[in-house]
Amino acid sequence: MARPPGTYFLGSKSTTVSAHIGSETSLTPITIDSGSDITLISEKHLNSMSNPPKIKTGQKVNLVQVTGKSTIHGYVLIPITFQTIQGPVEITVEAYVVKGMSVPFILGNDFASQYKLSLTREEIDSFITLGDSGRKIQVQESNTVPRTDDSGNVFTILTRPDFKSNIERIAYRRNQSSKRKNLKKQGLSSQFTPVKLNKSTSLKPTSIKTIPIVTNFGPNQTEGFIKETKMCMG
Repeated sequence: MARPPGTYFLGSKSTTVSAHIGSETSLTPITIDSGSDITLISEKHLNSMSNPPKIKTGQKVNLVQVTGKSTIHGYVLIPITFQTIQGPVEITVEAYVVKGMSVPFILGNDFASQYKLSLTREEIDSFITLGDSGRKIQVQESNTVPRTDDSGNVFTILTRPDFKSNIERIAYRRNQSSKRKNLKKQGLSSQFTPVKLNKSTSLKPTSIKTIPIVTNFGPNQTEGFIKETKMCMG
């Protein structure tokens, strides 16, 4: 039955799937959170792993809570393996470490978009389709609010600068809009930052060489890296 006007949000639940994180043999519930720009892992769950990956220093990310603001910048590079009827599917993600997060793992829009994960709701069951592989995994629905800490406080992750005024916010949006238009003219997606060679360079087999490049860094970004990501299927 339809809900009364203004109450359609009642009964809504977060979407979770079970998967193996890293080399762990036990399954971990992973929340697919369209409200999170980036992928997150709780510090508690990371420390509970038998062979946790090393924490690396990433970009400055603002964490806004009812009790105040803080920043996080540590992330781990970690594989996630989904067990589907058609066979396993593995993706590798960067997950920022959040202290006190109530759920163990949140898969954000960054990698959900990159790997083309889509939610399909059918008459009885719902499934996550894992990209072009066409393989599906059944989802479970949870009453847990994904982005909450151990005390029950809701937090927000801000990957953009913490603007001090509307003028700064408008200038930032105009700058981002200009970048997107330039990428569109070049036939590139806004999810990627173009990297160009400063000059033509040739590499010999089994050799290594420093190559000057030209690219655009984001706000407060002083360094970056280029990597190839892929989806592996067993």
